[in-house]
Amino acid sequence: MNEEKIIQYLKGELDTQESKELHDWILFDKANFETFKQLKQAWALSNAMKESEPVDEKDYHIFRLRNFSEDEDESEKESLSPLQWILRIAAVFLMLVGVYQLFTLILPDKFSRDDLFTEITTNAGEKSKIILADSSVIWVNSCTKLRYPVNLKKSKINFYLEGEAFFDFKKIPNRNITVHTSNINIKVIGTAFNLKAYANDNTIQTTLVRGKIAIETLIDKENAVKQILLLPNQSATYFKNYKRLNISELKEKRINKTETIEELERIANRNQTNMIVEESINPQVQVFWKEGKLLFEKETLENLSKRMERWFAVKINIESERLKKARFSGTFDKESIEQALKALSYPVPFNYTIIKDSIIIKNR
Repeated sequence: MNEEKIIQYLKGELDTQESKELHDWILFDKANFETFKQLKQAWALSNAMKESEPVDEKDYHIFRLRNFSEDEDESEKESLSPLQWILRIAAVFLMLVGVYQLFTLILPDKFSRDDLFTEITTNAGEKSKIILADSSVIWVNSCTKLRYPVNLKKSKINFYLEGEAFFDFKKIPNRNITVHTSNINIKVIGTAFNLKAYANDNTIQTTLVRGKIAIETLIDKENAVKQILLLPNQSATYFKNYKRLNISELKEKRINKTETIEELERIANRNQTNMIVEESINPQVQVFWKEGKLLFEKETLENLSKRMERWFAVKINIESERLKKARFSGTFDKESIEQALKALSYPVPFNYTIIKDSIIIKNR
C-alpha cells in the first residue's frame, strides 16, 4: 500500500472497494496504522484542515477523539488573552490524558483490539469482494452477513457466515482458520472453497476447489467433535432437519455422482445420515455466482425461486404445486428478472405478473 493511496483516501477519491482494502491494510499491522496516522497528520497541517480526526493510540477504531467545534464566534476567540489560551489548551490536554488512561488502565480487556470485528452485509441483488491484508480474497453473495476479527495476525482466526461466500485463503504456517455457520464449522488450512449457509435453507453446502478442509459439528451429547475430511472436487451437503432425529454424531454417506438436492435428501433418509458427500464433481458449477452468473441444473422452480429472490432482489410467490416441482437447467448472466421469467416460461409454460418487486407465478 503506497502513500499515494492514502492521500487519495484523505482526498475522498477512493471508491468503496478501495477504501475497504485500505481499511484492512491499516488494521492489519500497527506499523501500517502509524504510517497512516503520520500521513494524515501531515495532510491536516499542510491543508489547514478545519476538522482533523486524531486517532486514539490505544484503540483507534473504537474511540476516535474529535476536535471541539469551531463554530464559536470569532470575536470571542480574539478576546481571549494568551494566558487564557494556554489554560484552555492545558485543560483539553489533561482531559485527553484522562480519557487515554481510562481506556488503558480501567478498560483494557473490554476494548481489546482482538475482540473487535469487521462486518460485511450484502442486500438482495448485491455482491461484494473483500481483499484481506494477507492477500486472501473473499467473495460475498447476496443476502449475506460475514463477520471476522480486525486482528488477522493471530494464530487462531474465526469467521462467522450467514449466507453464501467463496473463500480463497492464503496458506500461512501456524495459522488456524475456522468458518462458523449455524450447524457446522469448516476448519481451513490454505484453501479455496464455497460455503452456502442461508438461515431459511434446509441445507448447508460446501464445495472444495483447492486445498483441504475438515467439516465438524457439535451434535452429540458429550459435545465431542466429529470431523469429515473434504478433498478437491468434492461437495458436502448437510441437512439441518436431521437434528430432530436420534443421530448422536455427524454421519456421512459418500456417492460418486452429482444429484439434485431432493435426491440427496432421499439418500440421506434411506441411510439415516445427516451429510452427503459427492465425489468427482465439477466445483465451478457451485461458484459461477462470483463471476456474475446464476447457474442451475435440474433445479426445481421452488428452489430456483429462492435463489432468484436473492439474485434479483424480488419476492416470488408460486401459486401452483405442479410448477413448484418443475425442473429447469440454464444460466442467467445479464438478464433482467422479466427476461429470466420469460425464458423459464418457454419449456414449462406459465403466466407471471410483476408488481414492483413482487412476482406471482400461475398455471397458464
